[in-house]
Amino acid sequence: MLKSIEITNYALIQHVRLDLLHGLTAITGETGSGKSIIMGALGLLLGERADTKAILHNDSKCVIEATFDVRSAALDAFFASHDLDIEATTTVRREITAAGKSRSFINDTPVSLLALKEFGHFVIDIHSQHENQLITERSFRYLLVDAFHSDTTLFGAYTEAFETRRKQMHEVATMTAERDQLLQEQDYRLFQLQELEQLNLANLDQVALETERDELSHADLILQALQHSSTGLDDDQNGVLMHIRNLRQSLQKVSTYSPKLLQFDERLQGAFLELKELSADLNDYVDQVQSNPERLDQILETLSALYHLQQKHRVQTTDDLIALENDLRAKTTSTQHIEEKLQQLQASLERSHELVSDLAAALTSNRIQSAQLASKEIERWFHALGLEQAHIQFNIKPSSEWHAFGGDEIEWLFSANQGVALQSLSKVASGGEISRVMLAIKATLSQRRSLPILILDEIDQGVSGEVGKKIGLVLKAMSSQMQLLTISHLAQIAGQADHQFKVAKHIEGGQTVTTVRALNEEERIAELAEMISGKTKSEAALANARELLN
Repeated sequence: MLKSIEITNYALIQHVRLDLLHGLTAITGETGSGKSIIMGALGLLLGERADTKAILHNDSKCVIEATFDVRSAALDAFFASHDLDIEATTTVRREITAAGKSRSFINDTPVSLLALKEFGHFVIDIHSQHENQLITERSFRYLLVDAFHSDTTLFGAYTEAFETRRKQMHEVATMTAERDQLLQEQDYRLFQLQELEQLNLANLDQVALETERDELSHADLILQALQHSSTGLDDDQNGVLMHIRNLRQSLQKVSTYSPKLLQFDERLQGAFLELKELSADLNDYVDQVQSNPERLDQILETLSALYHLQQKHRVQTTDDLIALENDLRAKTTSTQHIEEKLQQLQASLERSHELVSDLAAALTSNRIQSAQLASKEIERWFHALGLEQAHIQFNIKPSSEWHAFGGDEIEWLFSANQGVALQSLSKVASGGEISRVMLAIKATLSQRRSLPILILDEIDQGVSGEVGKKIGLVLKAMSSQMQLLTISHLAQIAGQADHQFKVAKHIEGGQTVTTVRALNEEERIAELAEMISGKTKSEAALANARELLN
């Protein structure tokens, strides 16, 4: 419920405060008095784009503030998502400066314009001539027909299943593209992997192979050097060992004269033994060194393949090639895993497909029954609104594919006169008829759903007299279920209101300003009489006004 709205420094309004009550409230006034300013202020409050030209005095800011009783609105999720305190009486404020800066608040907490719009969606339904375009909007047709469903959970179940299927279709498409890309590269990847696997890299020691290659490539030189060294050490005539023996003998001969010389003999003995062991090792190694062309060819072939792959893959070591081999093997395995996962996803998608199909069929079945109930209910309101011969029909037909609302299309067919064939509503209904059709629909929905505050901007456009009175009665009936505000120029409608405000324009200090004030009963009689007969209120008009109020 909208409890109050306060407007400061906006358009022609210096300051206005409206305290509102439950039921039907009429806002009246002469053409051009500024009734539309109220609608503009509400639009700004609910997130519409601000125009600095609408600020009355540039030296102060424009402020629009409203309080709402939101106890009956399902706003817990909204407050939680925007980190706002939940308060039964919620205050919404919008401030706009002459420089074009705008600030918005809900319960004194700054919020974005998107948050204001979202809040407004929950609490206020503003119906203007522009909103008659809802007739052409697909979602509105489903909203109306589904309001007559006995199973209120069916559409929610369908929406969830449809969204799940949509996500799964996206996942399948993405994974299929990934799988196809992997398969496209699979042959080359397998070829690379086989090249690496043939080298048995895990058991290949590049340094050892290169050392063995060098040894085999220079086996003759190595053997020659070994033999020369061995001969130089142990030659019977001129070997190093023979010379050491002779040196020891010389020292031993004179050691009796100088015992200190024995230490040199001992050191020579140690050198002799070390060199003798070295000579034996050299002889053993000579036996091991031999020319092996076949082994050399094998090593050269292995190293050539290794160097080729290192150059091909732009790496330096065997470990780098092993890492590449592991990566290729993982990708090959991944291709197998993605194929398995894709099959699982496709199976899930098939189940979702079946679920969506079943729920869409159930929705269509319900809608065929609900459409008949909706037509009857709307036509009942047609009669109340002076469209006694009008008929409306909802043609439910299968759609070419499932969509967000089900597996069917809903066409609105309308005829305003007896004997005239039903045709598309948007093509055959006049402006005045469209307004009443929309009012009948809103009245129907008000009986079926909990609607927010409904604000009607000149719903009576294009009608007068008896039809206006019927519209007023319908609005009165609707207001028993909801708070309803209507901007009207018809006394027949304003007379049905529980409360009435008058918008007037006059000159203050050489400037035109708009004021809004609540009317008491006598003032309402005078205002209604003026709406009936103009400024010169006749006794008949006054009597008619009293009758309307009663």
